Amino acid sequence: MGTALKTRQVALLPEGRASVWVGLFRNIRREPLLILASAILVTGLFFALFSTLVARTEYERVDPANRLQAPEREFHYFGTDVWGRDVFDRTIVGTRLSFLVGFSVTVISTVAGVLIALVVGYFRVLDIIVMRFIDAL
Repeated sequence: MGTALKTRQVALLPEGRASVWVGLFRNIRREPLLILASAILVTGLFFALFSTLVARTEYERVDPANRLQAPEREFHYFGTDVWGRDVFDRTIVGTRLSFLVGFSVTVISTVAGVLIALVVGYFRVLDIIVMRFIDAL
């Protein structure tokens, strides 16, 4: 009556792999273009989140005395525009709007796609109609 219940351990990962994350980071290191794109994206996201701290001047301030200045290392990294506004500060602040638009469009299109797929999946009659409409787009 003393039967011991033997459990079998199933290996979720192949032999020799420490974890999924180690394999993921190993694959990422093999793709230098992915590293460059990720660095640019993280830098842009940093500037978007902290644009008010990074910008050194008021980005809307007009300064006709400094109009069309060439880029310089000390103050105007990208120079100034026709109205004397610092182009670097305006670029930094503009990343905030760019990321907001990009993320908003992604969320809205994902939600719309999921809702359409749910309705079409539930009412199979609409499948052909929606498929032909999407093909026409």
